[in-house]
Amino acid sequence: MLEVTFTTILHFAVFAVEYMIPVFESFAKLSSNQQEGIKECLQYWVCVYLVDVFLFFVEPLYTQLVGNMDLIKLPFFVWFSSPNLQGYKKLYEKLITNYLIRYTNAINEYIQKGIDFVNKWLSKEKKEA
Repeated sequence: MLEVTFTTILHFAVFAVEYMIPVFESFAKLSSNQQEGIKECLQYWVCVYLVDVFLFFVEPLYTQLVGNMDLIKLPFFVWFSSPNLQGYKKLYEKLITNYLIRYTNAINEYIQKGIDFVNKWLSKEKKEA
């Protein structure tokens, strides 16, 4: 039988606040076809992706050293996702606007260098095969 524990409920609450509720809000904004609403949706989901990438690396270490990270994630995602608090906008302004957009050209150059390196390597492998 499935045992429902505090950890299970907490994990589901984090999932609901991070994904489920914003999905419904995004659907409503996208259905309205208002440019500002669509922009907010895109900003939210870009920020969620960046937070999830960060957590992918941090969460296993935190869990090993301290314990259940959901105790920190729940209040963070309430702040982040709340229509009143809109923490994602603050993160978007601080991180994306100040760093990623400012360094877009440099990032694109590094991406192109990586693509060129892979293409050279693939060409070399094809010639040797």
